[in-house]
Amino acid sequence: KMLSLVVVLGLLSHVFGLEEGVYRSTSPLRGTYSAGSTITLAWTGVVKSLHVMIVNEDSPPAIDVGSMTSGSLYVLPWDMPCNKTYRVYLFDSSSHAKGPLWKISCEDACLKVGYSGKSENTVSCKNYSDGTLGRTITCKPFYYAVAPSTTDVHIPGLGEFGGCTPFDMCSVYGYTSTNVKNCVNGVGSRTITCLPGYAAVLPATSSITLSGSTVFAGCKDIDECAAYGFSGKAANTLSCSTPTVNARLIICQPGYYAIFPTTDRISLNSSATFSGCFDIDECDAYGFSGKLANKLSCVNSGVNKRTVTCLPGFQVIGEAGNKQSVELLGDAVFTGCGSMNYCTMYGFSGKTEGTSSCELSEKGRKITCRPGYVILPSNTTSIFLAGDAVFPGCVDLNECDLYGYSGKTENVLSCENSENSRTITCKPGYYAEAPTTRSVTLTGNAVFKGCVDIDECAVYGYSGKPEFTESCINGNDQRKITCFPGYQTSVLTHESSITLNGSYSFGGCVEINECEVYEYSGHPENVESCVDGVNNRTITCGNGYLATLPDKVTVTFLGNASFPGCYLDYCKQYGFSGKFENTLSCVTGDKFRNITCMSGYWASTAPLQPWIVIHGSDPFLGCADYCGDGLRTCDDGNREDGDGCSKTCTTESGWVCPPSGACCRELEPTIKTKFPLLTCTNSWWSSLPGSPAITVEDEFAVSDDFRYCGAVTVSKEGRFIINGATVTIAGNLHVESNGTLMFQNSASGRLNIIPPCPEVVAREPLIAEVEQVRVLIFRLFSFPDNQY
Repeated sequence: KMLSLVVVLGLLSHVFGLEEGVYRSTSPLRGTYSAGSTITLAWTGVVKSLHVMIVNEDSPPAIDVGSMTSGSLYVLPWDMPCNKTYRVYLFDSSSHAKGPLWKISCEDACLKVGYSGKSENTVSCKNYSDGTLGRTITCKPFYYAVAPSTTDVHIPGLGEFGGCTPFDMCSVYGYTSTNVKNCVNGVGSRTITCLPGYAAVLPATSSITLSGSTVFAGCKDIDECAAYGFSGKAANTLSCSTPTVNARLIICQPGYYAIFPTTDRISLNSSATFSGCFDIDECDAYGFSGKLANKLSCVNSGVNKRTVTCLPGFQVIGEAGNKQSVELLGDAVFTGCGSMNYCTMYGFSGKTEGTSSCELSEKGRKITCRPGYVILPSNTTSIFLAGDAVFPGCVDLNECDLYGYSGKTENVLSCENSENSRTITCKPGYYAEAPTTRSVTLTGNAVFKGCVDIDECAVYGYSGKPEFTESCINGNDQRKITCFPGYQTSVLTHESSITLNGSYSFGGCVEINECEVYEYSGHPENVESCVDGVNNRTITCGNGYLATLPDKVTVTFLGNASFPGCYLDYCKQYGFSGKFENTLSCVTGDKFRNITCMSGYWASTAPLQPWIVIHGSDPFLGCADYCGDGLRTCDDGNREDGDGCSKTCTTESGWVCPPSGACCRELEPTIKTKFPLLTCTNSWWSSLPGSPAITVEDEFAVSDDFRYCGAVTVSKEGRFIINGATVTIAGNLHVESNGTLMFQNSASGRLNIIPPCPEVVAREPLIAEVEQVRVLIFRLFSFPDNQY
């Protein structure tokens, strides 16, 4: 039982002779308890030997429920009938009552209010076990006390119970929604029904009842053919398929119908019964296809076929062999009955080649040849043959022989005959049809327009690679493509041009790496680097070497120009041999160095001159002032007569010396002039103001190095001879017709022509500065033992 015990704790004084304050309640309990539960009682006072007594006010005497010998707590097991009022006393050993100290009232909720009049489908009612007033009611399985599915309800106090209600099984346990038609609740169960064409239980059961929480497996598509099949009438069926949900399509074998009179298939919903396949009466169904003229009979000759027969003297139209009857499959159309066909009976007499048609007439047949064919000997394209007359055949015309090239035979390669046509092919590099088609097929006597040269440059051009191309020149079945300088058409041959046959693809122009291709022209010694450019390479020589004379360490060559090698810089290598005093300059030449002294000093005494050419590693002897101060009329570095400058440093007769220079020169009788008066400044000869340029009218032989600022003319019959010397002309050299420029001792003779001197200056000949050398007609002689 569930007990509601209201424990009223009160302290009673002066009752039964108890002294006030000796035994006092200290546990004013108020709560809900059940049978078998315990109540803890507490008080103050000295306990010696006490008994706990409970007295039912309605029916004494007291009940001794326990004793204790010490302490001030007592655990009271409560198992008393409820709906009564009890008093609790303490008695000592002499049976003197101490109390009552507690008054207890209890109520039984299940006994008092129970199920509130709604006991249907209940299982139990239990009072709260914690001593408070209330009850717990439990419903039968699949009935809820609290929606949607709780079978127990806790009702505090004496509250009303709402009753037990059946579960909504469909809501509580549910079902998969796909292809479900509905769900119907039952007590502790639910019945689920699938949509048509779907089964809850295979193979074909549409509904299923599930108990309790059993999981629904879902609706599965019914295989109507497997479930319902042919309804036991499989004879003459061809197939069964399920093209859609809840349906099956049954097809009968050819010659049988599912739907009268000729439909060979039927679609059935769900489990609808199939009636079977029945033999089609083809004669009734298809008969003579509406062509009743001259027909004799139709016989249903088997499954899916009929035999139609014409009247005597007539044949089935379109059938070979003049057949009177024809067997037709299924619904095949009957072509009708017609008169005997001479084309069918006798046709082309076995000569079908080149024939176009055979037309039936009342007493024979007309045969026509295809274009390009004739009938001999009449050369006609058609012929009428009576009865069984033999056809002579169609003969192919040779269009090449008849029509040929239409008079345009140039550059034609061939003509090939075919049926009513000819194919003409041009030679390579020519087209019959623009822009490049070499062959053309002409029908009948069509005119040939001739073979035309293909413009390979226009048609094939640069194959989409025009970069760096300079030109394309068309040829016969070829084109020549040229790249800009510095570019090549082949990395193998390094050629700037390429000739391509026909439509051969052009690979493009590729920049030449001149350093890799031409390198150092076989002279790699002492080269420091080579840098590639567009159509050029720049070569730099190593330390102490020159690329060009007299002083350049770097030189740039165009294209494949030959590199002569690095020159030893003799000035840098050997210089002034430690004798720097009074030197002006050192210029490197090819295996020599040219050292020039300052004004008033001499580099050589034989001949006397302020500069000297030193070959190889020969030492320089230094610059000397032979006359002293260099301020005299002439100063040739010595004090001897007969060398143009006397021992007193005055100009001797027949000589020309500078006012204060380093070289004197005798007026040679072999120089015929219009001859100028010459002066020498900074090692350069020049005409004095007002004097004409040098004109060689007879013979001018130069044995020593000679540098002249001005023009030199070799007139008719004049001879300008350079004998092992280096002659530098800063001006124009003009050799007239029949004039002679001659070199002797060619191993060391050299002629340099450089731009004119604007004034007398000290400069070296620079070949790279030559702007123009213009040589008219002249004679170049050599002596027998020399090469020039």
